Amino acid sequence: MQEDKILYFYYEEGRGSTIVFKDGHTLKRKEAPEIFINQMCYQNGSTLNLRAQFLKDHFNYRQKIPIIIDLKREIIFFPVFGRENALRVWLQFRCVKKIRQEDPYTYIYFENDTFLCLAVYFRTIQKQLRRCKDIIKIQIEI
Repeated sequence: MQEDKILYFYYEEGRGSTIVFKDGHTLKRKEAPEIFINQMCYQNGSTLNLRAQFLKDHFNYRQKIPIIIDLKREIIFFPVFGRENALRVWLQFRCVKKIRQEDPYTYIYFENDTFLCLAVYFRTIQKQLRRCKDIIKIQIEI
């Protein structure tokens, strides 16, 4: 799967599927998001646990940890949690063009001119985007 084309994905509780939104279409995968992310990490020479541990150690992150899939191509997925429910959406950093607050929602606009509306605090998404920018700076330092 071309992870650079994935805009976002989330887990559909009742059906046990991960719903993946790619540029132009939707895919349903019969696995949890963690397994899906781990497969992308494997394809790039590592595991989800190793990548998460690296960010915990390097940045002291403890929760809502972004996951580096491919640092050179700036493919990083980060989780956001809905306020009113347990929905966890994973967004691809590189595909987010802008975000806009319209209480109680936050609109996420993607590079392909589609958008997603979530009941998530605006500052939560801002913080996650800032974290991803900090992660990309690692590449420059190394």
